[in-house]
Amino acid sequence: MDAMELSSLNQMKIGDPGFKERLENGQAAAADGEVHHPAEGEEEEPAWLSGHGPAGLQPAPEMTQDCGLSDASGASGGAKERINTEYPDLLSKTFRQKDLLGKKIAIHARRGNDPYTMMAKMHDDIHAMAEDTEKTEAISMYNAIYAQYESARKNEDLRNYLSEVFGGLKIYADTKHELGEINTELQNITELYNEQEKEQVLAALEKKSKDRMAALEMKASEKAKKNDAKAPPPKKSKQ
Repeated sequence: MDAMELSSLNQMKIGDPGFKERLENGQAAAADGEVHHPAEGEEEEPAWLSGHGPAGLQPAPEMTQDCGLSDASGASGGAKERINTEYPDLLSKTFRQKDLLGKKIAIHARRGNDPYTMMAKMHDDIHAMAEDTEKTEAISMYNAIYAQYESARKNEDLRNYLSEVFGGLKIYADTKHELGEINTELQNITELYNEQEKEQVLAALEKKSKDRMAALEMKASEKAKKNDAKAPPPKKSKQ
């Protein structure tokens, strides 16, 4: 228990929620010699640096993988002997070197930005910020990322899931505006197409209807003329 925890305990009253538990923890810490009292003139660490409480800044993650370089001598497992057997001459070794370098370059290209460097930079940038609300919010954001980061390091399923979630989120954010413009233009052009097609269909129907009526009138006129020709002449009236 540090001085800040002691200070918070001193400000509590008997009966306050958590008082008994804090008191017991403080007594146990004192018995074990874990209570820290700042020396005269010594300043207490701010909460964000001490790591205590929800505002404490978590450390930057550190790599645990050595990428195999610690065993590069090949002493274990006879790695060099196996290589010499598979690639006995200089030419075969050269082709194998080119193949390995190509794979290495492809892996680095697939990896993109180094996550450890990114986290360390974020940590250092927050560490250097002035003590204000913005820094408190940045610490909370970093700590949330740090918790997921540390869990994902140990859990492949979680790594894959977070990669899909945040990869999908980036693609969604990057394409949202463009997709919105595409959808808007597509909707507008579809409505205009439908209106234009409707006008053309109606115009064609109207023309077809007029042509039909004109044909009917022509036939009716021709029939009337034929009937008039066949009709007997009118009888003369007697005087």
